[in-house]
Amino acid sequence: MLKRTRYLRLKNPENLKPAEKQRLGTLEKLNLKVHRAYLLKEAMRELWEYKSREKAELFLKKWFWWATHSRLKPMRNFAWSLKKHKKNILSWFDHPVNNGLVEGLNGKAKAVMRRAYGYRTFDTLRLALLHNLGNLPEPNYSTHRFL
Repeated sequence: MLKRTRYLRLKNPENLKPAEKQRLGTLEKLNLKVHRAYLLKEAMRELWEYKSREKAELFLKKWFWWATHSRLKPMRNFAWSLKKHKKNILSWFDHPVNNGLVEGLNGKAKAVMRRAYGYRTFDTLRLALLHNLGNLPEPNYSTHRFL
């Protein structure tokens, strides 16, 4: 029954094709534990749509109750973990800042360093990092001439 349905439950509902929606609908009617977990996951996505901290806190409280009473041990554990970090999660609504930019730059820097194994000095690596991360233009001249 659940064969080949994993990615249906991992996809965002708005990205499902009509046939996939129909298949998910038939699974919903069976009221399996896996579907309850899916509904909890989808409900949690709603948290990030709130604009105020107070409404988000109220939502988390309701979601916590639902998750802890779902009779799904992994969801209960996740809910308790969220409750433990509730203060940090809700701080997003006061200061919506993430470290995505820093992680992106770190990824680019690591790619440059992987290519830099042949560099003989740190100065050359530093120059390559500055050039790639600073998005500098390529020079018009080159030390090599190609025919």
